[in-house]
Amino acid sequence: MMQLIQKLSTAMRGGTREVLDGAVDANALRILSQEIYECEASMRQSKQHLANVVAEKIGLRRQLDAQKAGAASKEAAIRKKLEQGDEVGAMQLAEALAAQENLLEKQKTHHDQLESNETNLLQVLKNTAYTLGEYRTELNMAKATQEAHKSVGKLFSHRNAHGDGFAQVQDSLQRIRQRQETFDDQIQAMREVDAQINGEPTQQQKRSEKAKDIVARLKS
Repeated sequence: MMQLIQKLSTAMRGGTREVLDGAVDANALRILSQEIYECEASMRQSKQHLANVVAEKIGLRRQLDAQKAGAASKEAAIRKKLEQGDEVGAMQLAEALAAQENLLEKQKTHHDQLESNETNLLQVLKNTAYTLGEYRTELNMAKATQEAHKSVGKLFSHRNAHGDGFAQVQDSLQRIRQRQETFDDQIQAMREVDAQINGEPTQQQKRSEKAKDIVARLKS
């Protein structure tokens, strides 16, 4: 009994999967379009993050330049103190410069990390943009193909729906052609009769005489 219940449960899961697969296939283009849209939205967020990184790097670069200028000023002051023989004053300035150089080193390390992050993120964004561009192109092609299939389907449906009407039109045309041919035959017959009554050669006789003339001409 338990085995049968398990098999029934498996069958239900299989049926659910088939229904879901069918729903996914029926909405494949809509799903793909939404997935691409969400990837593009995520890419826009990544661009904003990259802009934040670049802005932080620019601000830190400004601070570094200011710190370097301050360090150069302190070095010049230390040299001046040494020239004046004021080693105590030079030592005090040197300690301040040492602390400033430590800060400069940390800021430079942070700046280099930001620059590396910027380079990596920019490369990822370039690759992502290229891939999304290819997906967007394939999506547009798939949509165009789907529209073409719909048009062809409508054309065949229209043709099948009017198949009987086309057959009737063809029959009417055939009847008209037959009546025209019969009328032409009657006109030709009347001409033949008139020619015989008037003693004139018929068309057949004219063709026969012309054929004899051609044979005689070729013989000579």
